Amino acid sequence: MILPPPEPVDEVEAISADAFRADYVEAHRPVIVRGAMRGTPAMAWSDAALAERLRGLRFTVDVMPPGADGRPDLHRARSVEMDVDRFIEALDDAGRYPYILNQPLPARLRPDLPTPGWSACLPPGEMTLWWGRDGQRSSLHLDDNENLMYQCAGYKEFVLFDITDIEHVYPQPDEPGDTSTADLDRLDADRHGLLSRATPYLARIGPGDVLYVPCYWWHQVWSYGRNLAVSCLITESRAQRIRVARRLLDAGALTTPDAAGEIEALRAILCADAPPLIQLKRLRRHHAQYRRAQGRSYYRHAIAERLIDTPQSHIIRRTAYH
Repeated sequence: MILPPPEPVDEVEAISADAFRADYVEAHRPVIVRGAMRGTPAMAWSDAALAERLRGLRFTVDVMPPGADGRPDLHRARSVEMDVDRFIEALDDAGRYPYILNQPLPARLRPDLPTPGWSACLPPGEMTLWWGRDGQRSSLHLDDNENLMYQCAGYKEFVLFDITDIEHVYPQPDEPGDTSTADLDRLDADRHGLLSRATPYLARIGPGDVLYVPCYWWHQVWSYGRNLAVSCLITESRAQRIRVARRLLDAGALTTPDAAGEIEALRAILCADAPPLIQLKRLRRHHAQYRRAQGRSYYRHAIAERLIDTPQSHIIRRTAYH
């Protein structure tokens, strides 16, 4: 067995805003809030109801053929413009997998999904729609935003890894570095042995559940049954960036081995009693000075440079299959 047995993601039936902020957002840990959407109008989003309410709208649909194993072939996806009626018809076509993924949630549906009070520490985010059928899956990747995943219909299974496991999950070496070269469905002991040192976490969510996925946590996702979900994508705060950078430094995963001499200087910046904006500016200045002197970066992974050096307004949100 390459991958160790997963640890369960924390589950709660109810949670206060203070506990969610302290125990999960500031601790940079995922959590499932069971039944958080119970009683909301979004729980009544049947295909027939959505066809009526979304008539006249068009969506960009990713259409994937089945691969040799019968599952959607992510690498052969093509984008097709469809109206909602045509999309619902395509869901019954066994020869292809149509998926509305990460599309802006239509404004007429937004009132059906009220923001839970316990998430008050997070600013408003961009609401996006995920609508497909059984068999959809994602690559192993991370996102540079906080995510509240509202599951309206069907089930999703997430296998997640803390950012501090970056050394063990085979991130692509080049920019942007947010996708793994490993597929958890097709692991090979010779090529993916480091995953045996990682700690996977498992989250299964169903209708009415909400999953908080902290920014920069690696995850691969599988969907089961008629699947309908909404993501609330929230730009990570500067304070959260500092927390993630500090955790990478503590795990020995921030700098390259030949830049060990920079660790104490970086620790001093990351632990200073200063506003996160000032800390980030100091980190960028320190990195720029090192790059000018040495002709190279001291960051061990591309994602670290993106985390610290890229201004929030410049980050391009990338689509991943959920």
